[in-house]
Amino acid sequence: MKFSVGCAYKPVRKFLLSLTMSKVLPGSWEVDFRFMTQPMDPLLLEAGCSNHRLGLYIGWKHKHLLLSVSAGWYYRISVSPEIGCFYFFDKVLERRQ
Repeated sequence: MKFSVGCAYKPVRKFLLSLTMSKVLPGSWEVDFRFMTQPMDPLLLEAGCSNHRLGLYIGWKHKHLLLSVSAGWYYRISVSPEIGCFYFFDKVLERRQ
């Protein structure tokens, strides 16, 4: 089971900074800082750093759906590829004018 709390700051339209704190039961705390940019629609690029891993991420968004491919370098187990599919009920990914 994983409990997470986070916040995000979007200083300009195509740039997002986020900070997340997570607790895995059983397990340890994780503090994760991420930088996300959207150089062109529908492409998303992200880099992240936490006390457990470093990661690079590329994603494709369509309305509320986000498909992603990423690779993380975990300090204990080396490189791990990841794929993801997310659906956002809010308009988090919509373009702001």
